[in-house]
Amino acid sequence: MRNALLLSIPLLAAALLATAGAQTEGQPNHFPHHSPMAAALQQVGLSDTQKQAIHQIMESHHDEMRNLFQSQRQLHETLAKTDPRSSDYAAQVGDIAQQAAALAAQHVQLSARLKSEIYGALTDTQKTLLTTALAAAKPEPEAPSPPAD
Repeated sequence: MRNALLLSIPLLAAALLATAGAQTEGQPNHFPHHSPMAAALQQVGLSDTQKQAIHQIMESHHDEMRNLFQSQRQLHETLAKTDPRSSDYAAQVGDIAQQAAALAAQHVQLSARLKSEIYGALTDTQKTLLTTALAAAKPEPEAPSPPAD
C-alpha cells in the first residue's frame, strides 16, 4: 500500500501539471501532459481570456508543483535505495511513509487550491460542464475476474 502511494504521487503531480493544457494559442505549452482536467477544460468552451487566466493560475503554482514533484521523486528514490537487510529498515520505512503522507497531504491541498482557482475563472454553465466532463472521465471500476480453474 505504501509503495503504491509512493509510486502514484509522481503521477498525480504530473496530472496536476497537465491542467494547463487549456492555453491560448501562441503560448508555449509548459505542461504537455494529458489529464482528465486538461481534456475536460477543452470541452467547456473557454474564451481566450479564460484560457489566459487558467494559464496564469498554472504558472503561478508551477514552482510549487515542481518542488513537490521533486520531493516525491527523491522520496521514492530513497525508498528504492533502502536495504531491507538493515537492522533499522522498519524505522527507515516508517520515516519514509510519514514523509510520503505529508507530501500526499500537500498534493491534495495544492490540487484543491488549483481546482478552486480554475473553477473561479469559469462561468456557472462552464462549471457544470467541467464537473460533468470530469465525472465522465473517471474510469469505470473493473469487474472482478472469474476465478481461475
